Amino acid sequence: MATVSVVITTIGRLELTRAVESVLAQTYGKIEIIVVGPSGNNVLPKGVRHLNFDKPINVCTARNIGTQASSGDFIAYLDDDDYWYPQKISRQVEALSQLPPRTILGCRYEILSSSGKSFYPREILIKNQSMISYLFGKINLKPGLRYFQTSGIILAKADAQEIGWDEEIPRHNDWDFLLRAEGFEFSFVQLEDVLVVVDQRQEGSISRNNSPYLSSAFYNRYKERMDSREESSFLLSAVFQSVVNSKKVLPIGSYAVRIIRLNNAPKTYMLVILRLLNIRKLFLLLQSFYGLFSR
Repeated sequence: MATVSVVITTIGRLELTRAVESVLAQTYGKIEIIVVGPSGNNVLPKGVRHLNFDKPINVCTARNIGTQASSGDFIAYLDDDDYWYPQKISRQVEALSQLPPRTILGCRYEILSSSGKSFYPREILIKNQSMISYLFGKINLKPGLRYFQTSGIILAKADAQEIGWDEEIPRHNDWDFLLRAEGFEFSFVQLEDVLVVVDQRQEGSISRNNSPYLSSAFYNRYKERMDSREESSFLLSAVFQSVVNSKKVLPIGSYAVRIIRLNNAPKTYMLVILRLLNIRKLFLLLQSFYGLFSR
């Protein structure tokens, strides 16, 4: 039986205990747990390796450290405010045994937010679809309609070491990891099973840090690989809302014009206007009819 090393990155949230317990509750029998970062007020069980440092480190550095310190055949990543269903690792190891080498395997997930529960992605990756097309090839109000969640992936340790996590990119490090992996000719498979719970209710959640300026490094790195639809989709779903929230007229106008020029379609105009009006309830209603925005 192969060993799966689980790298849990933490900033010391109380939810770390819940994350660790969800790994200990896995039905798979051979798991190594490595916690990277301060444990805060959490008491870690015996057998859990804890790697802490005198100074703060970012999540990508933590993942790289955990990967290098691991002894397993496979690596699975888990953020401290997320947790797993008990069958997560068993189901994925079984699936990996039937897939070719250099495959990164993901799954669907449940989101807990202030507005309740929801399940993503609405559309899973299809065979031979490029990752950049999957993530950004559809005009959406929210990128979660197509997503490959970090707390849901598993891959061979050697593959994780080859790809690595870019410690210099401030935002979208998950997308960056996937797109660099695609550049190294890795394959991706996404299970339809919901195996992860992503908790976005915490104030410190990286998912809630939406400054448009943090997106510039990712955007500048990948915009040449995006076609006009993909670029428009990225700007609209990942950047434009935070620009609107800034209430700075010149950046708002500049982004709106660029998004429309990149994809001059009626639905693009409609979504830009909705963003400008900031009608959140209408956003959520239209998101539920995501099929409307297909290619």
